[in-house]
Amino acid sequence: MLEVGDLSNDELLARLRAHVGRGNVWLAGLLAYLAEVDARRLYAELACSSMWDFCVRKLGMSESEAQRRITVARIVRRYPLAAAYLERGAIHLCALYELHKQLTEDNHE
Repeated sequence: MLEVGDLSNDELLARLRAHVGRGNVWLAGLLAYLAEVDARRLYAELACSSMWDFCVRKLGMSESEAQRRITVARIVRRYPLAAAYLERGAIHLCALYELHKQLTEDNHE
């Protein structure tokens, strides 16, 4: 397998774009899992007082990372179209987090 330093400029950029695309899909999947754990309240079965506590203590997320991902996971669960936007890179996690207080049934699209 080639090291990244051995790749041509074109190949390096192509592979980078592919990784970004896969990262978007990976993030949308992660948020779906978090949303389902939250909906089932599975964190309580693991002696965690909240979803945030679960993400920090059991998954090793930073406090701010946990807050953003939980909030956006709840958005994705409520508005599945948001996951599609994330997957294709039309919006990013931090933007959705910043919008979370303004999103409604009428404007989420």
